[in-house]
Amino acid sequence: AVWTWVVTAAYAILSDIFIGGSYYYTNGGPMLVTSAFALLVVCLWHVRHTAQQEVTAQQTVTAQERSRRTLLEERTTIARELHDVVAHHMSVVAIQAEAAPYRVENPPEELERAFATIRENAVAALTELRRILGVVRAEDYEAPDAPQPTLADLDALLVNVRDAGLAVEKAVTGAVRE
Repeated sequence: AVWTWVVTAAYAILSDIFIGGSYYYTNGGPMLVTSAFALLVVCLWHVRHTAQQEVTAQQTVTAQERSRRTLLEERTTIARELHDVVAHHMSVVAIQAEAAPYRVENPPEELERAFATIRENAVAALTELRRILGVVRAEDYEAPDAPQPTLADLDALLVNVRDAGLAVEKAVTGAVRE
């Protein structure tokens, strides 16, 4: 648009010099002012329109960020409250299970095993709780690559339950698969 105006201005000036002379009146001057004003109006409209689009885009990004931040704050609050309630009590259980055999003089081996099992389970629960809290706290958290328990781990679980003093039986029917 500016180049078109420059060409128009050059034409108007040249026509005033060569064609206009003293015999003819040319309207080159008023035409240049009018076209400059029209060009200015169009440019201002374009700048305003572009600015409005940028503001709208920025407001959308801001709203999305605000929503994401609110979600993360809620997740953090839940994680903090969960940690305060559960982790504290599980830590107390683990500490008491560790200290209990020392409070009794010559405790039976069965009692020591039971307290050791309680402590191991409390520590395992705390570890799992920390992993879950990590997932809740951050949306881009990557869980550790520890494998999930499978049927191959069932015997260890049953030993753990038996050590706690419960009678448990396992029955396998059919062929065992990997």
